[in-house]
Amino acid sequence: MKNNLISSLIFLLLINSALFAQDDPARLSLQDCYMTALEHNWQLKMAKADVSIAEIEREKLKTAYFPSVEANSTFSTLNIPEFALNQLTWNNTVSANLTLFDFGKRRKNIASAQAQTMAVDLGYHLTWMDLKENIALAYINVLQSQEILKVLLKRNENDKALLDEVNERYEIGVTRYSNLLQARVAFNNSTTAIAVAEKNLESSINQLEIPLNRPLNIDGVEGSLEMFYEMPEEDYSIDAFPEMLRAEAEARAQEAVMESARADLKPTVAAYGTAGYGNSMFIDYGFNWNAGINLSIPLFNAGRLRKNVEQEKVRLQQLGLGRVGLKWEIQRQLESTEIAIEEASQRIDNLKFALTSAEENVTIAEGEFREGLTSFNSVTDARIFHLNAELEYINALADLRRAQIKKLRLLGTL
Repeated sequence: MKNNLISSLIFLLLINSALFAQDDPARLSLQDCYMTALEHNWQLKMAKADVSIAEIEREKLKTAYFPSVEANSTFSTLNIPEFALNQLTWNNTVSANLTLFDFGKRRKNIASAQAQTMAVDLGYHLTWMDLKENIALAYINVLQSQEILKVLLKRNENDKALLDEVNERYEIGVTRYSNLLQARVAFNNSTTAIAVAEKNLESSINQLEIPLNRPLNIDGVEGSLEMFYEMPEEDYSIDAFPEMLRAEAEARAQEAVMESARADLKPTVAAYGTAGYGNSMFIDYGFNWNAGINLSIPLFNAGRLRKNVEQEKVRLQQLGLGRVGLKWEIQRQLESTEIAIEEASQRIDNLKFALTSAEENVTIAEGEFREGLTSFNSVTDARIFHLNAELEYINALADLRRAQIKKLRLLGTL
């Protein structure tokens, strides 16, 4: 009985611990967010379906090299009352058709589908890169909100300690009541700032849910803004960027479409054969077959086929112009991100010195206030300057990470 009671208590404790573990908000890593998006994001799933459709279309075109075989059964009744004729006719046939020569039209269609499949696959890769960029940027926003909240909590704790100290000094008559009021205002302001920061953190977490297509039960994310992004060397080529590779694949596909349209202007040679068995009231066809070669030559179509070629040629030229514009746009975005990285890095270097100076000023101001050498305003000003320096440093770090993420996205290595 005693053993059963102990076992029951242990079982209940395990259940309660499991329930609390489920209710306890977790902290996601950036990789966790990526894996969640792979599983739940509908845009990514649609892009993957497009790849499957393109692959099926490519395989479907390959079947043009094989013969097509059909079976047909025909039953008919001929009724002529004047001659008291009622005739039943039936015929079963199997026919086959195979294109022998078409000036490479089938081959060009397959080449176009192959290039288009590559373009669609690169499109899926770009969709994934865009999604990872959105996730990473939202993740940086959460980290930024977290670190701002952390700074404000520490500031509030220091303000509370200073308020208690000033209150004690006021009670023993060492400091004035105005200093106590200023300490209370500083503590209340930092408390209000914490409430605002908590709302901002909640909002940034909600924004992170959007690209994941999934609600999150978290109170924050793992990592910090000090994380390091390994940037590639500067010897990269814009032509190797994913957008440029997709544009090149689309151009190859369109070129094959144009060549296929040209093949429509030329003759087509096909072999055919039919075998069947039929019977009627008057004629017993028995088993019969025929085979031959069919030559199809386009003689007149009011210039429609040539216009098709011209149309596909213009589309190819249009894609070429689009590639030039795309390359220029990528170059412009790349230069913009590099400038943003450089500016953020310089801000961080400058703010490191400002932070050190602000910390020293706070220590000096607090020491002089305790010794009665300066007013409480000096302490308040020093703390505000230090807080602003900390917040500016966090913002500069976040801006640097955003710029690095955008550059890695352009390079296709995010």
